[in-house]
Amino acid sequence: MIRPRNLRLACGLLALAAAATPSAHSRAKERRERWTVKDVMVPTRDGVRLHTKVFVPNDQKEPLPFLMARTPYGTADAAERLESGAGALVDEGTDTYDTIQWLLGNVTPNNGRVGMFGVSYLGWTTIMGALEPHPALKAISPQASPADMWRGDDFHHNGAFRLFVPNIFEAKAGDFRPATHRIHRSAR
Repeated sequence: MIRPRNLRLACGLLALAAAATPSAHSRAKERRERWTVKDVMVPTRDGVRLHTKVFVPNDQKEPLPFLMARTPYGTADAAERLESGAGALVDEGTDTYDTIQWLLGNVTPNNGRVGMFGVSYLGWTTIMGALEPHPALKAISPQASPADMWRGDDFHHNGAFRLFVPNIFEAKAGDFRPATHRIHRSAR
């Protein structure tokens, strides 16, 4: 049985913890004060434009390197490739190269160096970007990356392509219809 005194103490501690935790509003305000955020569409060699968020520190005093993560989960992603007409079959290596090239030429000032990082699928995109790297790619940190996308992992099972996987990138709240009809669309 919970005693009233213990209940008041628990509620008081909970209220104190809630007051000490920054709200989403205050975190967003702090982000705006510290960073300029731009949404851009980066063109790639196959005609696809990748949705990309660029964060530039407001107090930047000298050219800085880029830290980059490529993701299929909403930004610079496979879903954007679907919407732009390229299909879900992605060449992460050339998309990474083209993204780095565009960023170096369009986001200034920068010092011409790029580092990539990522966990899970983002680790995979990091490794793919390093196979034939852009000369500006100086460091990578892939973490918990799938070991082999061809055999026994998420996208293939012993070499057989799993059609359900691209559907997860296209699913929207309340809309879980199969999306396999979009897999084979070609780039514009």
